[in-house]
Amino acid sequence: MTAAEQKGPDWWANRASVILRTTLGEERFPIDVEQLALEWTPMLDPAAPITKVAARELEGCDGALVDARHRGKGWGIAYAKGMTEGRRRFTIGHELGHYLLHRHRAPEGGFNCRQEDMATWDHERSPQESEANRFAARLLMPLDDLRRQIPPREAVSLEKFGRLADERYGVSLTACVLQWLEITERRAILVVSREGYVLWAKSSKPALRSGAFFRTRSASPLSVPPASPAAGGWLDPGSESIPHSAGVWLDEPVVEEVILSDLYDLGISLLHLGDHGGHDLDEPDELPDALDLMNTRSGVLS
Repeated sequence: MTAAEQKGPDWWANRASVILRTTLGEERFPIDVEQLALEWTPMLDPAAPITKVAARELEGCDGALVDARHRGKGWGIAYAKGMTEGRRRFTIGHELGHYLLHRHRAPEGGFNCRQEDMATWDHERSPQESEANRFAARLLMPLDDLRRQIPPREAVSLEKFGRLADERYGVSLTACVLQWLEITERRAILVVSREGYVLWAKSSKPALRSGAFFRTRSASPLSVPPASPAAGGWLDPGSESIPHSAGVWLDEPVVEEVILSDLYDLGISLLHLGDHGGHDLDEPDELPDALDLMNTRSGVLS
């Protein structure tokens, strides 16, 4: 393992955050990750920095860290044309993570990252892709800043997440909620569904400890409850949170907020649970899909 890999994605993201906070202060958001790559890497490795970041017609992948050292051009980052801004920013961050963490052991030519690589958060399945994703998330949405925007006990609405995602961090709403689930002290679950079936779900740590989670890996398809707006797509814009009694989603009452995505035909449900439901349990033998998500079917990086 190289010295860079030993430091890990959180160390590198924190280092970048310190530099950006020192030089730009509050004006650093949303992070200009392209400029960061071009200006920071020459200081880290003057002999082989990232010298170009550009959109390209990429076949079979969303992004690439290209090794052009044999041509005297250092490294380059390519991302697929036509991406939304949030997805573009995350892809560049992912490839920058590969540069910082893995370039000394890169495959010949560099890294070619598919959409499912951008969706891989399971370290055991794919350590390098998981670490690149973790770096990108921590870089774009530093947890210390997110804690300042959202107190750990606050019950946050999807509307507020949407504002933070668009106006401050420049990422997808789903990516913002996922980061919040890492730090919140509240019991909550994010559920992403399509055509009435759950694709994946992520519980906050307090919810997971209390046994509130959904298994979607290696399990029979899980149907969205008929009472949920995500089941039939009948949610009206501006609808308020919907309370559900015990037995609808879980064996306890929940309050559900839903956004229906026309672009990907997805239902994005945020389930707010009470503070005292359930009991503290040991973590399940096989963790629910947690951050092994954003799979090819969901497209929620956009």
